Amino acid sequence: MGVEVLDDSLKEGWDVTISKVVAVNGRILQINPYTVRDYDFERKHARIRNTFPILCAMNAENVTFQDLIVDGNRAQNTYLDGCRGGAIYCYNVRNVTVKNCVARNYNGDGISFQISDNVHVVNSESYGHTGYGLASINTAAEAIRFVKQFHSPSFKIILDVKAMSSEAKPIPQIIQESWPHFAYFHANDKNFKGPGFGEIDFKPIAAALKGVGYGGYVSVEVFNFDEGPEAIATRSLEYLKSVFADR
Repeated sequence: MGVEVLDDSLKEGWDVTISKVVAVNGRILQINPYTVRDYDFERKHARIRNTFPILCAMNAENVTFQDLIVDGNRAQNTYLDGCRGGAIYCYNVRNVTVKNCVARNYNGDGISFQISDNVHVVNSESYGHTGYGLASINTAAEAIRFVKQFHSPSFKIILDVKAMSSEAKPIPQIIQESWPHFAYFHANDKNFKGPGFGEIDFKPIAAALKGVGYGGYVSVEVFNFDEGPEAIATRSLEYLKSVFADR
């Protein structure tokens, strides 16, 4: 069974965990994958509920959804935004096609693709949702085109190293082309861990940020917590200090 884990503070966007129940032992549920955050039961009412994308592909390649009608019955279900859900939802998927499908009445986004490449939606409909019909911004350039339509100097994007690593362009080039349209920066690796935990070299990234004159925050965002929060925070900070000190 698919479930959502959240609390009063960590209740939207990437702070929500989407997982599935793989075993039940009395009042103890075993879920896989693990939670992406530490949720507070005593002070912030951590809870688990059976909210989940209806059709879902994660960490996969060559996926096709075809000739399907997906009805979310939104009046009877709680809201789940497009970061973690949708009537049709893909996360970290390459080569995906939605063909001859109807997504309707989901309490959230209809068709959502997150950190995914080579996405095709063909002859399909998405309507009646409480969120977007199609949430499909997959590159920095697409995000910039989206925010420009609001003609506000305060509406900017976040650049994220994990997301940029899936683009064809080198990350320093994306940074240069995206300036001055971003106001925040996420440091992580394409292996879902922190900076310095994978193969991405942050020295040219740091040089590009300094080169365009970015003076904002560089925060660490991870999705794999195998090393534990203290080790992740300590090593990530040490690594970032070293690469930025060299510039």
